This record gives sequence, C-alpha cells and structure tokens, in this order.
Amino acid sequence: ASGQPVNPPGGANVVIADCSVELGQALASTLVAWGLRPLLVHDGVEAILSVQRVLPDLVILGADLPKMSGLQVCELIKRNASLQGIRVVLVDAAQDPGHNGQSPELPEHYGPDAQIGRPQLPAALRPLVNDLGLLADATPVVSERPSAAVGPAPRPPESARPPPPGVAAPPSIPQVSPPPEMPPAPPSALTPPVAPLPEPPPAAAALASPNRDESCDGIAQAERLARVIVADIVLYNEAKFDAAVATGNTVEALAAEISEGRAHFDRRIDANLRATRDFLTEEILRVAGSRGQS
Repeated sequence: ASGQPVNPPGGANVVIADCSVELGQALASTLVAWGLRPLLVHDGVEAILSVQRVLPDLVILGADLPKMSGLQVCELIKRNASLQGIRVVLVDAAQDPGHNGQSPELPEHYGPDAQIGRPQLPAALRPLVNDLGLLADATPVVSERPSAAVGPAPRPPESARPPPPGVAAPPSIPQVSPPPEMPPAPPSALTPPVAPLPEPPPAAAALASPNRDESCDGIAQAERLARVIVADIVLYNEAKFDAAVATGNTVEALAAEISEGRAHFDRRIDANLRATRDFLTEEILRVAGSRGQS
C-alpha cells in the first residue's frame, strides 16, 4: 500500500551511506526494484554503526560522507575480523565508471572492493551486484517483463471456442476490463525497511557566530575532552574494550561506560556544539580502528 516501506522477502541486505537524502532515496528505490533490502543513512558514524548492527551483504559508501569519510568507514570494516567478508563499493564523484581495485589512499587489503562514479549510478552498480550473486532471487521489475506479443499465443477460454455441431452456442458473457495498473509508488514509499538514525538538529547559534576562531576553539576543546574521556574508558576497561574491538561491537559493548563519560562531556561542552557532531562516538571508533591495526 502507498506510504508503506517495501520489504522484499528474501532479498539481500544493503547499507547505503549517502550525504544526499534525495540521491540516497533514489538509489534505495532502485535496489528495492532489484529485490534487495536497503538501509539508508547519511553520515559515516551512522554507516559503521548500521554495518555492525545489520551485518549486510553489501555496503555502498559515498566518498564524501560527513563525520567519517567513506574511506575511513571502509577501512574500519576491512580491519574488523567479523566484518571483513562484507563487500564495499565506494561511490566517488570524480571516479571513472567501472573502475575496480584498491584506493591509493588505503593499504591494499583495506580498500573498497570496487569504486564507481556517482554519475554512473545506478547502471554501473547493477553488474557489480549481479557478480556478487545478490540478484539471484530478485523480483523482476515491471519494465523487464516480456511483451505480450512474445511467445506462443495463449489458448482461448472455453467460452471463446466454437460449440460442437448440433449444440447451441451459449449466450455471450460480457467481457470485464481488467483493473488499471497501479501507478508506481512515490519515492517515500520505497524508503529502507529500517528507519535511519535521526539527523542531529543544526547548531544554529554556533554556525551563525561571526567569530569563527571561537567556534574552532570550541571544536578543538570538545575533541580534546573526547580523547581524554575515551582514554580513561580504554584504560580502566582494557580487556572489555579489546574483546569489543575483536567482535566489532565496540559502541554497544561499552554503552554504559560511554554514557557515564557523556554525562561529564555534556557538562563541559556547549549544547549547540554537541549537536553538530557525536564527538565521543567518533573518538571511540577511531581508537577501536587503531587498536585493530596493532
């Protein structure tokens, strides 16, 4: 029904991370038409948290994601032993279509499985998804159905066949026109089956401040405080932290410790600045990624 999320049965799970709501929804609609189950998010932190939660078959990352870039999210996925089997496609606005291989900005084993240019979406994406075997159970879309003129003609119904000799023809039955096809659902009906995390409210006061130096100082102070709090969490919970890094659920496993640190962080940092970024989550994911390299 209109307005309800499309949830194809048996489709592969795909996480889409795109900073553009409009382009992300358009790509999600295409994947739904291919029989897949997309989950749409709009920044790098949401992307890595969704990957850890959903464990998708494929991740499509915009290179220019806020909070954490697509390359940073890709590296975290590839460095994590529990996530390494997930295929990653990086979408770059300047990338040539159909280019495959590792990004020169990442070590060989931590780059994306494929890179495509944004102007080539979704055409260049379909062969990649097909090569991964994710379209095997896809429901064909209406445009791919064969024409009614192709193939053998259907057998006429009993009422249309001439009666045997000597038998009177039955009275004709008026034909009822088939109901018109329903128009395609609007893009809003093709949103991912799981609602993305809510966007933080804009920090209007901080962004409108005429003194940019004060704003930069506030960000630097928030980043320093986040580093101190996360360092304490790791120091006093080292075994628990290492186990969480190994299983890829760092934020969830340390939720209580992070919540306690966040209370201290909130008392020290202005609310408008806190609304622009999740400083604590970014820092603990950065440390987890660094710990995974050692």
